[in-house]
Amino acid sequence: MHELFEKMSFLLHGGILDMLADQMSKTSPQAVILEPQGKDLSVLEAIGITPPNLIISGERYSLEQTFYGTPSLSMTPLNLSLMNNKWGWGIPLKGKEWTFYFLFSHRPSQQFLNNLPAIEGLIKLWQDFNGREAMEQRLSRLAYMILATKNTLSSIFEPMPLDYFAAFLSDVIRESLFPADLAIIHDDGEKLTSLEGDIFNLPKRDANLFTRLFTPSPIPIDSDHAEIFGEERYSRLAHKWSVLLPIPSMKQKLYCLLKWNHSLEKEDLNFLELLGNVASKALSISCLHEERDAALKELSEQAYALQALHQATLQLMEQPDIHHLCKAILDMFCEISRSRQGLLMLWDMEEQSYTLRGIYCHGKIKAPTRSIKLPFFSMDKGSMPSSFSLEMARSYFHYLKVPELLNFPEIIGAQWVIPLIHKKTKLLGFVALWEKEEGDESVHISLFETLGQTASAAICCFYNKSFPF
Repeated sequence: MHELFEKMSFLLHGGILDMLADQMSKTSPQAVILEPQGKDLSVLEAIGITPPNLIISGERYSLEQTFYGTPSLSMTPLNLSLMNNKWGWGIPLKGKEWTFYFLFSHRPSQQFLNNLPAIEGLIKLWQDFNGREAMEQRLSRLAYMILATKNTLSSIFEPMPLDYFAAFLSDVIRESLFPADLAIIHDDGEKLTSLEGDIFNLPKRDANLFTRLFTPSPIPIDSDHAEIFGEERYSRLAHKWSVLLPIPSMKQKLYCLLKWNHSLEKEDLNFLELLGNVASKALSISCLHEERDAALKELSEQAYALQALHQATLQLMEQPDIHHLCKAILDMFCEISRSRQGLLMLWDMEEQSYTLRGIYCHGKIKAPTRSIKLPFFSMDKGSMPSSFSLEMARSYFHYLKVPELLNFPEIIGAQWVIPLIHKKTKLLGFVALWEKEEGDESVHISLFETLGQTASAAICCFYNKSFPF
């Protein structure tokens, strides 16, 4: 029994070829066993010759035509030149999912022909065993892919930054399909950026191409799909990559470039498509989370600003004199905008000049003495902007022929200038603000207009319309 087991194991693991080679050597001085593989022929055994290559490129269809119509196990005369040899006889052995060709230089013996049914039966057992083993391997890989999918589903829908998402997706693909190389590219609608893998000389974004790649289905980078990529882009991709997997979402796309050193099975492509669909949905959900968080943050900031504005307005109306009013205005602007520094320039009725009324710096206010001797400024027509950058403000005031208003050392380094305007044309003064405090988010610029109007209204109420309007 032990000897029988060893013989069976030997035959089922390819020993049948050695046995056939021994039998064929007794009936013909030269003989070969060929197996079709794709467009080529693979040399499994060679008797009496030394093949120049074990793969005969592009000869499959020619040999099939030679044996066209010949039943399995039927010997047929040939006049065939192959591998620098002449072959006079041939026998095809055909199964449901396999084919072998026996070529002989001389006519095989009758004893060999009588053994052909037994040889076919042994080959069938061998191929069935190989098929069953291959199926077991495929089922094992499929089970592993299902397990990888289960583990992926438990984590991929968690909100995460885009670079973390790309790294997670890269890990899943590497651990599930074992590509030789992988790269992930981000398309933000304007340009391409590499997130994973080493990609040099990223191509320019082709809007027409990336518009077509709107489904998360893997696209083999081969001659059959060259038209999708275009000739130039296909030639750049094909020399290194095997498959492109688009992962579209609501607002952005990812593209996975994958390389294998072997041909992919159908299960691999199916798993890639499943993973692409899951990743696409997860990326869309992540975008929705980001939009929701941004909306909540904006609402929170607006609520904070409205509450602070309400409190500041009440404080402005309660100030007993102009000095306390100026201090309250500076406090209001700097605290709501979270600026680390600010200053207030205001028209002084008594001095008949624009006077620097206070400088706010890290929560403290000091009152310098500086005035700019200019008449009260009022535009003849048009309206003044509600806020602008310091450079824009200087250009604007220079255009209005009052550049002196921003020509003093204390304002150097300011980021924003917010005019305090009455009736859209009359300049009561202005507030200048520096950059935000470290770690704070900057206030929305539209709030500056509301702050400016509030401060202007408070100043006008305080003077009880005594300005020269």
